[in-house]
Amino acid sequence: MKTLFLALALCVAASVFAFTPLTGGGLLVNGNMESATGWTVTNLHGGAPNPVLTWNETTYTPTYGQGGCLRITSAGNADPSSTVAIYQAVTLEAGKLYTFNGAFIDNAGGLKQAGIQVYLGQTQPSATDYTEGWLCEYNSWVPAADPADKDNTFEMGASGSRKILCTTSGTYYLVVKVGLWGAFTMDISLDELSLTESTVVALTGGGLLGNGNMETKGAWTETNLDANPAPVTTWGYTAEAPQYGSAGCFRVVGTKPTTGFTNACIYQKVALEADKTYEYDLAFKDITEESKEAWVEVYLSASEPVTSVDFTDGKIGLLSSWNPAATPLHKDITFQSAAGDVKNFVCPETNDYYFVIKTGSNFSFDFLFDEVLFREKGTGLGVVSPKMDKYRIIVNEGVLKVDGVVSNVELFDTCGRNLQTAKLKGTFLSKHLKSGVYIVRIDGSTSKITVK
Repeated sequence: MKTLFLALALCVAASVFAFTPLTGGGLLVNGNMESATGWTVTNLHGGAPNPVLTWNETTYTPTYGQGGCLRITSAGNADPSSTVAIYQAVTLEAGKLYTFNGAFIDNAGGLKQAGIQVYLGQTQPSATDYTEGWLCEYNSWVPAADPADKDNTFEMGASGSRKILCTTSGTYYLVVKVGLWGAFTMDISLDELSLTESTVVALTGGGLLGNGNMETKGAWTETNLDANPAPVTTWGYTAEAPQYGSAGCFRVVGTKPTTGFTNACIYQKVALEADKTYEYDLAFKDITEESKEAWVEVYLSASEPVTSVDFTDGKIGLLSSWNPAATPLHKDITFQSAAGDVKNFVCPETNDYYFVIKTGSNFSFDFLFDEVLFREKGTGLGVVSPKMDKYRIIVNEGVLKVDGVVSNVELFDTCGRNLQTAKLKGTFLSKHLKSGVYIVRIDGSTSKITVK
């Protein structure tokens, strides 16, 4: 009976903590949106009625927020829009990675012709439209990021990487722009906005890939996918290199085609196991004077590229000139820190797959690649894991409880044996643990815990 009661209690606890709120802040002042202090408000290129802002709103609040929030309402304006921006200055350091997040809710439901856009630029906003340094957005015209009826986080529901790798130290402006077009109404709330810092370190290529250091062709197969003219490639190029690579790298130089586009493609076969999760990263640098209409795409597919056919199967990440938050223009980055739509790969069945990198342009381009890494998911990718203090970790009567989980928790004994794994968002509850020392890995960050 006692065992049954414990099981029921754990189930109830898991239900109660199904939603774990975000905690705003980081580099932002009053990211909890309970006070306007630290924020500047400006109305942008819109006539009356201007949106109405209510700070510390406690009735209309996002599920993933906590306490008061910022509520923004607008009665609509057909000529042409009703747009407001809130912003504050932050000091960024070159070489550091900065990530934005926050809670959002469409209070009335059915929101139409609206955009909630986040920017991080070096120009201070004025009473004109702001478009510098796009990070992410909810957008009624982007189906995957439609704000209508949403009650989630920017990480969960917005388009865009939410990240910026700072290249020049100085003052930047974190800008949240909220706009409504046409004769519609709007009632939304924002809460727990954060801008957090992490460090990017040099990569070491390889893992399941041969010759991931890109110094020799080795295990890679090279094809131009029937591009004309074919790009010129160099293995072990040393005149320049990505800052997050080392020694020789892989250079791809494309000449502007008379018609169509030019494409380069390299790939190699990897043997993967069912139900395991795999991750990747690579160092990239654009040394073109001004690349445009260019792309760098990564795929993992059961299909092998064919010379005469473009390859589009199984995309797991990209840089694109058409994506302001993930453009290759003048970038010197790791893929995990700045690319768009970066995905881990959960293997559906044990089989051979192809890890593919495709790059090209409608114009001339000059790109460098180095230290390409692909392996079973673990720790130690280019982006240093966030600090553990973002989680609330409690051990009570032999049960470990972790609040604030984003994707997964793994629990090990000191011999490295996996005791429990859970894929979830919110609160993790362990099975009953004996007294001793354990290792917990939360969203890739590792910590030691003691059960008394």
